Amino acid sequence: MSPSGSIELRIEWIDAPGVLDALGVRAPELAATWARYELWVGGRCVTQMEESDGTLRRSVYGSLYPLAEWIATNWWPLTGHIRPSAIRSEYWTWSNLRRYPWLRQHNLRGAGDGMAWPDLTVVPEDAVTRVVWATADDGALGQPRFASSGQALVPSEEARGALAGVVQRILDRLAESDIGKTPLSVEWAEIGSADEDEQEFCRAAARLGLDPYSVDEETSATLLAIVPAIPDELRADSPLTVRHQVDNQLEDS
Repeated sequence: MSPSGSIELRIEWIDAPGVLDALGVRAPELAATWARYELWVGGRCVTQMEESDGTLRRSVYGSLYPLAEWIATNWWPLTGHIRPSAIRSEYWTWSNLRRYPWLRQHNLRGAGDGMAWPDLTVVPEDAVTRVVWATADDGALGQPRFASSGQALVPSEEARGALAGVVQRILDRLAESDIGKTPLSVEWAEIGSADEDEQEFCRAAARLGLDPYSVDEETSATLLAIVPAIPDELRADSPLTVRHQVDNQLEDS
């Protein structure tokens, strides 16, 4: 399959006064980012919903703040964790979370917060990123369900730009609503301020499925020693090759 399109989030902001978070606490960032939205991948509508009477609609209502926070929290896995690409994509569904815990970092349903998210998984594969989505039959009887399924290959640079664009649009919306510092703004600023060495370390950790911000000191020291030792010709090669190089050195350390 060759690259077949882009990732596009179409947003229409709407008022949602008095929105509460999952703990029942008033959450201005949720209310400010309440929207009717559509998610399109490769020219297909991922958020197509089927009503109980069989009619279809393309949009979903909810807050987009949890989505942006999920992207920021999982930025390095979403853009660098390629190990899941070894697993057949038909298993990349939320129902397989217990078997494949990495889905929490790659599947939109990991955004949670009581919102309805499509069962869509994002996995980088070298120069392209594979996006796979499935119909959802886990809702209550008579409730709308996500009715679209498919997959697409998106150039990884474009996928990163689309994900970053979602975060920036949410931050812009929060700023327009006079909402200042949030966990999202803090985390995104940390990612944006990382220097080249820090980014290289984060990418190396992500390739192994590790959270670069929570690795223990021993693993961190090993990664710091390994990354500069990877030959330039391997750095320019497929990330799969680099991953094997890092794996072998971690096992030998």
